[in-house]
Amino acid sequence: MKPHRQQNAEQIRDRSKHKQAEARVKNLAIFPSENPYPVLCLSKDGTILYANAASASLLGEWGVKIGAVAPDYWHKLAGRTFKSNQTEKNIELEHRGRTLSFTAVPIAGAECVNLYGFDVTEHKKTEQEKGKLLHAIGERVKELNCLYAIAKTAAVPDVSLGELCQKTAEIIPPSWQYPEITCARILIHDQEYETANFKKTKWLQAADIIEYGNKAGTVEVYYLEEVPVLYEGPFLKEERDLIEGIAERLGNFIERKQTEERARKTKVLNAINEVFIETLRCETDEELGQTCLDVAERLTESKFGFMGDLNDKKLSDSFAISNPGWDACEIKEEQAKRVIFDMPLKGIDRGAMLEGCSRIVNGQETIENHPEHVKMPEGHPTMTSFLGVPFIRGGEVIGMIGLGNKEGGYTFEDQENIEALSIAIIEALRSKRSGVQLQRSLETNLITEQIASMGSWEWDLQSNKVILSENSLELFRIKPEMFDGELETLLLRVHPDDRKEFRKKTEEMISSKVPQDIEYRVLRPDGSERVFKSINKKYFDDQGNVRRIMGATQDITERKRTEERMRQAKELSDTLNELNSEIVSTLDFDEIVRRVLDQSTKALGMDLAALYILEDGYWKLSYGAGLEETALGTKNNMDEAPFSIHMEEADKFAVSDIKNKSIHCDLIGNERVKHVISSPLTVKDAAFGIMMYGSRDKNFEATDLQIDFASKLTISLSLAAETSRLYAKEHKIAAALQEAQLKMPEKLDGIDFGYIYRSATIEEAEVGGDFYDLFELDEDHIAITLGDISGKGLEAATLTSVVKTCLRGFSYQGFSPAGVLENTNSVISKTAPTRSFLTAFFGILEKSTGLLRYCSAGHWPGLIKRKTDIRKLNGENTALGVTDDAKYQGDETTIGRDDTLILYTDGIVEARKDSAFYSEERLIKVAKKLKQADSKKLARALFDDVASFSNHIFADDLAILIVSLASTK
Repeated sequence: MKPHRQQNAEQIRDRSKHKQAEARVKNLAIFPSENPYPVLCLSKDGTILYANAASASLLGEWGVKIGAVAPDYWHKLAGRTFKSNQTEKNIELEHRGRTLSFTAVPIAGAECVNLYGFDVTEHKKTEQEKGKLLHAIGERVKELNCLYAIAKTAAVPDVSLGELCQKTAEIIPPSWQYPEITCARILIHDQEYETANFKKTKWLQAADIIEYGNKAGTVEVYYLEEVPVLYEGPFLKEERDLIEGIAERLGNFIERKQTEERARKTKVLNAINEVFIETLRCETDEELGQTCLDVAERLTESKFGFMGDLNDKKLSDSFAISNPGWDACEIKEEQAKRVIFDMPLKGIDRGAMLEGCSRIVNGQETIENHPEHVKMPEGHPTMTSFLGVPFIRGGEVIGMIGLGNKEGGYTFEDQENIEALSIAIIEALRSKRSGVQLQRSLETNLITEQIASMGSWEWDLQSNKVILSENSLELFRIKPEMFDGELETLLLRVHPDDRKEFRKKTEEMISSKVPQDIEYRVLRPDGSERVFKSINKKYFDDQGNVRRIMGATQDITERKRTEERMRQAKELSDTLNELNSEIVSTLDFDEIVRRVLDQSTKALGMDLAALYILEDGYWKLSYGAGLEETALGTKNNMDEAPFSIHMEEADKFAVSDIKNKSIHCDLIGNERVKHVISSPLTVKDAAFGIMMYGSRDKNFEATDLQIDFASKLTISLSLAAETSRLYAKEHKIAAALQEAQLKMPEKLDGIDFGYIYRSATIEEAEVGGDFYDLFELDEDHIAITLGDISGKGLEAATLTSVVKTCLRGFSYQGFSPAGVLENTNSVISKTAPTRSFLTAFFGILEKSTGLLRYCSAGHWPGLIKRKTDIRKLNGENTALGVTDDAKYQGDETTIGRDDTLILYTDGIVEARKDSAFYSEERLIKVAKKLKQADSKKLARALFDDVASFSNHIFADDLAILIVSLASTK
């Protein structure tokens, strides 16, 4: 209710207006002849008693005079007013283009009614303009509300095109001039969305929805009843603008959604491709499962996740759990491993397997209050959101993937993405677990078909006509009016090289009872080439004959390119791995290049290869494949392209399309090539070589994978060349050192000795780490050493020198064998490289008594060969260089005049024949059978047996040292 004070004010204003009107009427009654507006007096029966001069034109229009009865409306008005004794106002009349408004006033006692007219034309126009303005404002508000409502709906996350179109159709009617008789329909992509009262009538307003310059659909508005004609039939101009705006916004939404969808599908396809690529790379299904889980987590931005199988007991076994999940988990590892197997199908995280459908649960509180929630073990990460997707194969649930804690929660798009990815994961795991080569099955292809361009078709065999959908016509780039339904017309789009096979397949399509899938290339009018796949389903008549065939055609060009890229990537990766194995298998650079050039040229699909090495300021063609022998050795100036390029910028990788360029043909061995891939060999950022591959095919076009392959290969060759150079230098030094370390005295009084050393033969002749030594401490004591140092080459040779120096130095100071090794270990542990260690036997033989005091540091302790048997010496100590505080325990024995001490390195007992080792047992058996002989002959006999056993192939260096007391005879 209004406040009392406000009511009083309004009443005062009303009374004031009423008094002003009465005063004006009285004034006009006093001076009617002077009134510019019509004034009339009518009796109660309608007779005109009086009319002023201003009323003359009105009487003329009515066709009456004073004293006559007024027209029917007016004489009835007079009777009604007199009878009611009430004034009537705002009685409008159009006269000569003006609007007159009359007031009928009963005159008491005179039995008549006075009519006072006013010209309200201008006032009426003002009111009309005001009304129009208010109406226009109202219409604009409706339009803005309409467009705002559409924009608001379009902004809802995950809203689909169908949802937006349906909502838009419902928004339209209230926004039109006659909402109660308005209905709407939206046609788009062969789908219809309409209001509940929709009915087609002749009163239609429509606008096209444009998608990337092409018509995608129509917005239609109908009136259900006839209304006055306005701007566009019964529709307003503003309504034309509004319907165009609606159509434009729907087109923009479609384009935005398609852009987002392409981005999403690209992301999903990349994830699918990554799964397939990793299937080829991963060694085990566990490793693949972990990789697939990582891909899914990245795709959905999840914090962690798991993948599980449904085992024979219908319980869940987790075979992959993300590292972030383990990191966030505080459950003890042993307990965690127990709870991830044989898990019942209950709880939010396992419900997807039980239901066989995906589920999303967002919000920590929602999860904890969920009716299926099961309390997590103590230490389990808190769940704030969850997405579960079952693995379904052949209609059966075989497992699931669960993802957790995406910030902001999971969306339906996340669910769709993982459902698409899950098919690839299932196929990948099946392939890995079955141990077969991965092939894209039809089930896997459906992933791509769901998100790729497809078109449907029908082939009526009775009329022999083909009907193509709009999408199919667009795929083939055929205008609808240009297609006559003939298969031959369609065949013109097929690549000439594929037409014969296409005909054959279409014939088989009719004759075969089994669906025939066809892959073929299509040439579009713009010259572009695409790859299509057509799948079909047959329909038979009662006699079993094919009556019609329906199917779908899909543009699989991108998939083919992806598959080809995957195939090429795998082949090049495998070849590169093989070549790298070849490269590291030898230190001979000449041999490396000979092995690499032929294989790499074939892998790249090129005709020839040339490797130039920088010598004395010239680029010398040093190695080649597919070249004439006479080309080798030719030289080129450094300023000739592309040599100058590599000299200026050694890390630049050049791909030179030289079809229309001038280049010296002798750069590639007098061969005229159309395309060149070149890459430098560098050391310390300076080019010392250039690898060039050439193709004579003018249509050859190198891919980034081929470029990357060539680049990586030249990096490996660069390292191999530098390694070979450094090895040659190092080997020379190491060989000199080892020669010095293996030098033995020609003779020692009172001692008979023999020795043999052989380096490994399955590797290049690299300097090994086996060593021995014999030297006199005094006239009665001889020091005996045999050792094996880890590693090879210069480092091993240098360490051998240090060890031999230590052993000699500490033994001269009077230490026992155990003390000598203990002190040597202290020095080695502090000075040798951390990865180095060695085993050694050190003994001191007293010639006069045959007493042998000895100690073994992780080495074979040796054998004592007597006349009737062989005894192993004792010794269980740590190798040298393992720890700097190691303690060593020595032992002693006596060597008789007919006894022999046999020492050896592990190269003897670990010599192989196939998978069998020579072994200590065989050594003892052979040594026991051998007759007593001088030490040199005994050493040779033992070595010959080892060599015979291993076919003279030694996996490791080997050394034998035989010592005995000299005969007194």
